Amino acid sequence: MKIIKELDMFSYLKIYTLLLVVVLFSACTGTSKKTEKSENSNTTIDSRKFETKSGKLFVVHIDHSFGVSLNEVRIETINFEAANEVYELGTIDPVERIFLADIDNNGFEELYLVTRSGGSGSYSTIYGFASNKDKSATPIYVLPISEKQQQAGELFEGFLGHNKFSIENGRLVNEFPVYMEGDINAKATGGLRKIKYKLVTGEAGWILKPGD
Repeated sequence: MKIIKELDMFSYLKIYTLLLVVVLFSACTGTSKKTEKSENSNTTIDSRKFETKSGKLFVVHIDHSFGVSLNEVRIETINFEAANEVYELGTIDPVERIFLADIDNNGFEELYLVTRSGGSGSYSTIYGFASNKDKSATPIYVLPISEKQQQAGELFEGFLGHNKFSIENGRLVNEFPVYMEGDINAKATGGLRKIKYKLVTGEAGWILKPGD
């Protein structure tokens, strides 16, 4: 009888140890899941709706979880007659301004999104989405400013950032201080220049071109 009791005590000890291991493992697993949920909850997404005069919607989703110097942006189109799409702009400079405008005067408003970089240049960049007669909406290709255009006598001579996009008299305008040779970043001495843009159709879609 004494031997049987000693075996029973040994069995109880094994069972207790096994249960303790199971409890500890479950506790560790639960902590891991809570951490993942906590990390995901840090994501801050700002969604803004822009409705055109004809009732079409552009929804701009801005993810601020990448810090103050970057945004991840997604554009969603709603209520267009033939197709609705989601366009990923990816990780870009922080969004400064979003607006609707019909700069080609075709009766269908476009969506424009303006960003601004950090650092000394503070460059402003514009993204656009045009309505295809309300059947769908597609991205606008914005011609980049080339080095040749920044040479003496060219359209963007003296351009070194600090620019601002706006709508003036129905036209998209890019205004910037003109830097002369020897100017420091904090002070441009060449005055201000305004470049107007046209929205035109190209072979592959919409194009935003500088110049009258």
